[in-house]
Amino acid sequence: MLAAGLAATVAGCGAVQRTDTGALVPSPILHPPPATRLFSADGIWNQAVPPGAPLDPRSGELVAGLAAEAAREQSAGIGPWIATSLSSVPLYEVRADQPVVQVQVDNLAPYKLSLARAFRSVPLPAGAEPAPGSDSQLALWQPATDRMWEFFEMHREPDGWHANWGGAMAHVSSNPGWF
Repeated sequence: MLAAGLAATVAGCGAVQRTDTGALVPSPILHPPPATRLFSADGIWNQAVPPGAPLDPRSGELVAGLAAEAAREQSAGIGPWIATSLSSVPLYEVRADQPVVQVQVDNLAPYKLSLARAFRSVPLPAGAEPAPGSDSQLALWQPATDRMWEFFEMHREPDGWHANWGGAMAHVSSNPGWF
């Protein structure tokens, strides 16, 4: 009874199928749509460290330096800390129909003109808030348009949103993960 129930459950999940004789055989491999992810599958951010990857020749020295700094901060009562809120970049996933706003680029210089154009129409949710740290970063990802926006020193003024720097990326799913 248990085996029959298990077979029916397994057959129902698509991993196997029943033949005309009632035997269970593997189903053809199904190819589900790729998982939604930031950046290309072969980009650096989506790669596992390969087994047997060589260590940096200075790895022992670097690890010892990090451990010494952590011990120093701990004994001084000042750390060590990992920034998980003040300087971590909040990432908002936004819907395709998210209303857009303009984010003005502060200290506009000639090298920032393309950034100002990219920030003219940003799908920024009404309740979005940049990280509270001094970098005031915020990132938006819109899977439906395969676009991403990042902001540095973002803040709200009476005339709307402002940022000092950032970037806009099209084709995020096939981008290696840098501007």
